[in-house]
Amino acid sequence: MKKIEMSYRHKADTDYTREKFAGEKLNCAEASCKAVLRYFGQDTALSRAASAFGGGIGGQGLTCGAMTGCLIAAGLLLGRDEAKDGSTAALYTFAQELSDYMRQNFGSEKCGAITCRDEGEAAAQAFKDADGRNNVCAPIVMACVDYTIDQLTALRAKQA
Repeated sequence: MKKIEMSYRHKADTDYTREKFAGEKLNCAEASCKAVLRYFGQDTALSRAASAFGGGIGGQGLTCGAMTGCLIAAGLLLGRDEAKDGSTAALYTFAQELSDYMRQNFGSEKCGAITCRDEGEAAAQAFKDADGRNNVCAPIVMACVDYTIDQLTALRAKQA
């Protein structure tokens, strides 16, 4: 396992994200959702909607919680209440782009692949022993928040 090193455009927000994830031990989905909502001045208590998505949806190693938390925040910020309220095309496009971003930068959007759980118990234990939560997952959560802030800022500007 190689430690992930990245630079972030929204340093204060990614530092906040790290504190929520690494310091307060929120799961990846909760931390990312909370940070995005905070950036846009929304009620961070809504991040409770992300609680079941940590660890790849309920700890199953499926879609990365950092990604799902950002998608939940995007839906809360730009989603619709009823079908007559407009199209979801921009949100779908954002979801596809975030998925592409994950694959390009981290090799997968799947928690089990990122955390080595897909490789078996020994590999998953080695990931834990090497502090993968802080050395791999935290930078990914921070990167997803950083990317999401940029993308949602652009989407909101187009909708204004």
